[in-house]
This record gives sequence, structure tokens and C-alpha cells, in this order.
Amino acid sequence: MSAELRDLLAGMAAREAHGELMAPPFVTTGGTGPSVRVRLVACTVCGAIGGDRRWPAPMRGTGDEPALSMLACERLTARAVLPIVVVVERFPELRGARFATRALAWTELTHLPPEKALWQLDLAERWVNGLAAAPDLTLPASTRSHGAGAGRPRRRQELAPYFVSPHARLPAWMDAHYQAERRAALLRRFGGQG
Repeated sequence: MSAELRDLLAGMAAREAHGELMAPPFVTTGGTGPSVRVRLVACTVCGAIGGDRRWPAPMRGTGDEPALSMLACERLTARAVLPIVVVVERFPELRGARFATRALAWTELTHLPPEKALWQLDLAERWVNGLAAAPDLTLPASTRSHGAGAGRPRRRQELAPYFVSPHARLPAWMDAHYQAERRAALLRRFGGQG
């Protein structure tokens, strides 16, 4: 693997770790905090279509909150949307902004070689670091499969995170490197060393 690609994956992993450890906005007891409206998009790869889901806070938006589009076959943790909630609190002009998950953005990049597609994802995520005001605001968060699986093997597969998409056919070493870098970044930040 090239040094540039290793650095790119490490940067994306650090960005996700940073987002996971953001302090959520203060909400008084019994109060309503900021939320994100989720829009499910039909998946062109597996054919999953959007349906009703029960969403945890803060993914219960219904009004003029920021919108997050995601594939119908994927799911995120509630903590994954913290970067959206935090940036909208700091910059109210982004209240109506539209965001997309990595998996959704990936479906629009599959015509590119994988390395070029990863570079495009990296550029679209830099808004989290305040480095760019990209028109495409991609959420830097790993995803998991969402589906009505039966049995333990299927359940284990659903719990496994994918750093890009459940449908990305990337070499296993990319995912292993990404996950190792993400864990290291979390430990550095959590331990006060990052």
C-alpha cells in the first residue's frame, strides 16, 4: 500500500474518531435537543428500499433541521451524527444543510478507481475539520448493514462496521488499516494524548 493511501485512510479514521468523541450540545432535563432528519434512499446495489424505522435521538428530525440521506440498507450509530449536530449548533446557517453518508456518496463514485473514490470521499468530509466548505457534505462515519437477518451468523455480519459501505469491494487490508488507525485515534483522544 502506498504511503499516500495509508495517510489518507489514517486521516479519515482520525476524523471519524474526532466526531465520535465530540461533546454533544447541552440540553436541559426534559428538553428537546437538536436533531437531524433522516432520509432513506433506495440502494442501487442490493435493491433495499426505504421504510419506516424507529430512530434514536438525535435522528428524529421532522422540520427544518439538517437532513442526512443514507442508503436504506445501512445504519449508523446515534453518536455518528454528532458532527452534524455540533456544526449546525455552531453555524446556524447550516440548519437546512443536506448531508450524505459515506455509503451513499460511495454509490456515486463507483465509476472511479477505488483510490480516486477514497480521495473524493476525503475531500467531501473535510467540513468536519473546518478545512473546506464543500458542496457535498459527507458524514465521516462507518456504517453497518441494516436488515432483518435471521440467526446468529447474519446478526454478527450486521454488527460489523464498514468504513465506506457494506457494498464496497475494497481489499481487506484497507479496512484493517482503517480500523486500526481509528482505534489508535480514539485511544489517543480518550487518553488525552491526541
